[in-house]
Amino acid sequence: AASDVYKRQPSKSTATRRTTMKCLAIIAHGSRNVAANGELVHLAAQTQQQLGDQYNAVKACYLEISAPSLNTLCEELIHAGALIIDVYPLFLNSGKHASEDIPELVVTLREQYPHITFTLLPYLGQNPKFVDIVSEHIRANANTSA
Repeated sequence: AASDVYKRQPSKSTATRRTTMKCLAIIAHGSRNVAANGELVHLAAQTQQQLGDQYNAVKACYLEISAPSLNTLCEELIHAGALIIDVYPLFLNSGKHASEDIPELVVTLREQYPHITFTLLPYLGQNPKFVDIVSEHIRANANTSA
């Protein structure tokens, strides 16, 4: 029946959302400590609250030891309709993970999913305001009495 065909068609707003679904994968090293991994999940949730106008989803993933991996998370996001995935390395310096391992993972993802746009964002330590955050945190927490 004509009404059945109509029911199967996605609404215009759903179709529009799917074509523009953009997600953020925050990747950290990973730990055997469940609480440490939970901190990243919490950070992702807080980031989602602040960047919800830019990203449909903000999720945590891990390079080693913990799950989900970047690949697994991206598979889940793509299955949910993501067409754009930004990858944000939560690393402080340009060690092997930030300069080699994560970029290689992103290249592999681009090859596996050529219809998805993957963008590797600069790692946290590259932010010019990072030194201000570190200094402010030390100032607020250091014992200033000699």
